[in-house]
Amino acid sequence: MENNPIIENFRLMGLTKTEYFKEKQKKLAIMMKALHWFFAILVLFLLPRNYSMRYTCGHHD
Repeated sequence: MENNPIIENFRLMGLTKTEYFKEKQKKLAIMMKALHWFFAILVLFLLPRNYSMRYTCGHHD
């Protein structure tokens, strides 16, 4: 294993390599959840609005 400066920095901070990757996985999981909720909210709020606008516009004409 070559001396990677990034890994050395994490060692200095008291994080082993495995702990670093665990932290990375946690952050990834949180980001995936955030994206999931973001798209869920988009679908729930924007799609019905678009459909209802088309529907009402069509009927008001």
